[in-house]
Amino acid sequence: MALKLKIGTVASQGDITQTGQFKVAFDVADSGGSKPENVRYVSPYGNTEAAFVAIPQPGSQVLCLYDEDAVIAGDKAPGYFYLGS
Repeated sequence: MALKLKIGTVASQGDITQTGQFKVAFDVADSGGSKPENVRYVSPYGNTEAAFVAIPQPGSQVLCLYDEDAVIAGDKAPGYFYLGS
């Protein structure tokens, strides 16, 4: 398992589908542009009953973790996870 840290910029904090995700743009090295990716937010303070979530404003720099083998509630859920800003 290889965890990767990436710094990105919040593109959109809207979570219209209520799936616990927002958009972060990461630089694409070969094209010089950026590609928005879905990022899951995780709460440092929470349990199954309640949690605290603070999603940064668009334009904020954020630190994200990428995990190709993440498993959440028994389902494989690879992708990015927001750690802080």
